[in-house]
Amino acid sequence: MNDYGKDTQKYFLQFLLSSEITFSRCQNILRPWYFDAELSDCVKYILEYADRTQAVPLFEEINTNFKLDLQPIANINSQHENGFLEVIESFCRHKAIEGAIMKAPEKIAKGNYSDIESQLKDALMVSLQKDMGTSYFADPRGRLE
Repeated sequence: MNDYGKDTQKYFLQFLLSSEITFSRCQNILRPWYFDAELSDCVKYILEYADRTQAVPLFEEINTNFKLDLQPIANINSQHENGFLEVIESFCRHKAIEGAIMKAPEKIAKGNYSDIESQLKDALMVSLQKDMGTSYFADPRGRLE
């Protein structure tokens, strides 16, 4: 899936607001400028809200403040989450690369080739944490032995 239009981006926001666990896994790679202009202020607000409160804002708050019609997604299971994590990671990496490329001509004109290389490397490294550590409850007997 490479169609990252406004409807897809709104779906991303709906999913992220519907699952605080998923949001917390994605929070570090999300940037407001990855999203269309109509949604970037909303994403900035969500990220700042989460930093302040350690929670995501309510749908009603987002819809009222940003004139959106986002709806909660019910019955998210681990397969849905895993699929979403792959897509949002790809989206964020794609947008980071796109941003680095868009800034390249200006940097070339100034002769800042090392900045271009650094930004492209950073963009290519955009990814989610795959290994979340020991699953505390997965095998309690094995962990104790």
